[in-house]
Amino acid sequence: MPILAWQKFSVGKKIQSQALVADSKETLACFFLSAALLLGLGSNYVLGFWQADPIVGLIIVVFLFREGKEAWQEN
Repeated sequence: MPILAWQKFSVGKKIQSQALVADSKETLACFFLSAALLLGLGSNYVLGFWQADPIVGLIIVVFLFREGKEAWQEN
């Protein structure tokens, strides 16, 4: 996913497409959210650290709340 985001970003800059540049940032955000989820679930499964899953869930909620607030303020 990071490679895809980087490619989208570079192509978006070359063709001057703000939509593709924005999509590259969303792809990168999706990667980070997926990595956080995998870390939380993996810690729970492998290490038995059950608190990791809810902690990561709260981190994702904060991220999504911030993104929603930012989108709301743009309109």
